[in-house]
Amino acid sequence: MKGLFLFLVLLGIAFSSGYEETTIAFEKEWKVSGNASIINFTSVFLINNSNQEIENITALPPLEIVKDGDKFTVHYYGKFYGNATFRARAIAKIRYKTNITRDEPLPEKGISYGGVVEYNDEMAALAKNLSDANSSLESLANLANWVNENMEYDKSYTGAVLPAKKVFIGKRGVCTEYTHLFIALANSLGFKTRFVAGYAVEENDWEPHSWAEVYTSGQWIDFDPTFAQAGVLDNLHIAVSYGKDAEDIYESVMQSDGSVAVETKTKIDLLENEQAQNDVLEFYFDEKNRSALIKVKNPQDKYEIGSYSRILPKEYGGIEKKIIVLKPYGSYDEKYALEGDFKEGYRYTIPVILSFNNIEEKNNISVEIREGSGQGEEHLDNQEVCLPALVLLALIMFYFFKIGGTEI
Repeated sequence: MKGLFLFLVLLGIAFSSGYEETTIAFEKEWKVSGNASIINFTSVFLINNSNQEIENITALPPLEIVKDGDKFTVHYYGKFYGNATFRARAIAKIRYKTNITRDEPLPEKGISYGGVVEYNDEMAALAKNLSDANSSLESLANLANWVNENMEYDKSYTGAVLPAKKVFIGKRGVCTEYTHLFIALANSLGFKTRFVAGYAVEENDWEPHSWAEVYTSGQWIDFDPTFAQAGVLDNLHIAVSYGKDAEDIYESVMQSDGSVAVETKTKIDLLENEQAQNDVLEFYFDEKNRSALIKVKNPQDKYEIGSYSRILPKEYGGIEKKIIVLKPYGSYDEKYALEGDFKEGYRYTIPVILSFNNIEEKNNISVEIREGSGQGEEHLDNQEVCLPALVLLALIMFYFFKIGGTEI
């Protein structure tokens, strides 16, 4: 009688990756045309904050750079002769980080910013149900995860600015709708928020993007419900402007004594990435039970909030992504049972990609199904490499390592 022998072997780790710090060149060009003789032109440019350090900022005369708190804008006031082209450029070092020394209880009562981020009783009840009275961080993570899991991304909503109440009903949209809904839910719990307009990499290109910041634990903490990220966003997020919602964000303001039009072009070049070292992710396999133990560690005496993901080919489990909170010196432990049907006489190589914030760990699992006699003779004549797995891995590697300059 033939017996079936299943062996699961965790191969050596191929490599760790992730961006500790990203350096980008950010350029904007404004082409102004019309029949005015004098114009007063102002446009947003970049945010300078603890996550995004602006270096070597320049503008071609007669355009001027104006610093207002943590915001850089550009300005021109003067004569106009029908056509003008303004340009500004900056080098920015992007490194999202947190310094959370405490986790506060929920605020005592809700607040309202009105407008497109107004909430109703049903939304407030949902937020309350998702919250933890003793942990603002867990509550906000739960809200962002709920928005990410329950919304459906729909590009046909690009350019629309829907009120959070309508988004809550339809549960469709792009980053603006995700952010409005998250802000409304957070406001219902009493958190101060602000809407962030900027750029991020979507489908291998730089695109306009939005997310939120929430004031808690004595600081502003980033939350991107579209990508299920928080705290330490990936370093391909560029902040341009703040507002209470999308309607509070402006690209440029023009005053003139005639009729003028402005055409804007943005160019972003990825100059340098500093690789992050993995000291937080651990991966173990139980060969007998075909299950993995994944551990995300916090080696610091501070709280950490961030995005955890586990990526396998669809037939072996697919993608799991969510925001988690780690207490000082704490850890997040996940047990995962490998899914999938395996044929006798084949060897499978399955990639597993783990990430937390800007740290990645790539592993390969080798699955061997041996058909033999009771003495365990081996009859492995075939080898099967999971093609969807290789395609997935190639796409992810392209995403993280092949981003170049993009004009928007």
